[in-house]
Amino acid sequence: MAIGFVSSNKGIQKTFKDVRLHSQLLSSFTAEWQDLEDHLYSSKKSIEDRFKALESREQRSQPKPLCDNMDGQGLRSFIVAHRKDIHWAEVSKALSAAPDPAKVVLDSMQRFYPTHMKNHLVDRLASISPEVTEDLKDKAKKIADNWRVTVGKNGENAAECYAFLQFLAVYGLGSEFDTDELLDRFVVHAARREQTINLCRVLGLSDKIPDLIRKLIHQGRQKMLLTLHMLLIL
Repeated sequence: MAIGFVSSNKGIQKTFKDVRLHSQLLSSFTAEWQDLEDHLYSSKKSIEDRFKALESREQRSQPKPLCDNMDGQGLRSFIVAHRKDIHWAEVSKALSAAPDPAKVVLDSMQRFYPTHMKNHLVDRLASISPEVTEDLKDKAKKIADNWRVTVGKNGENAAECYAFLQFLAVYGLGSEFDTDELLDRFVVHAARREQTINLCRVLGLSDKIPDLIRKLIHQGRQKMLLTLHMLLIL
């Protein structure tokens, strides 16, 4: 009887030893697994951070690929996404290298642009004097028809008024609009003298200078009168 008890007790002790051993192994395995999880999480986080950094750098240099591929909607998305830190010189360079600058800009303007961004874009396009086909001219006319409704005649937004006139000049739409309406919008725009002279000529307003002078006098725009005087003597 005693022999059986001793034997049983030894068996229990062995079982406890086995349990403790397994417990120690489990604890060790758990700790190692936690270390592995921490390492994997750290690696994943590092990869994600690097990917975001690369993606950010890629997005910052996107204007040229977008213009090269004639992706007007992509260009618009890029400009809107980077509206706070965009480098317009990069946009100008990208547009200059595009197969058809006038088309990619026109495609990008099929959807809404905040006023100041639209103004900058048209200004950049005007600076490279792009070639405009008749097909593009027809499409630009539709955009201009919608745009003219939002551009006040009384100087509510002189910068946008100038951008609108530039748009007409770039796409050769001066003859598509009423001369008096163009003169009204020309009176309120805030252009530099050189820009004023070019716009007058391109939009076919040179022979309407007397009418424009009368409008300027009527609205008290003496500073603009000096600009037009410079136009007359050039």
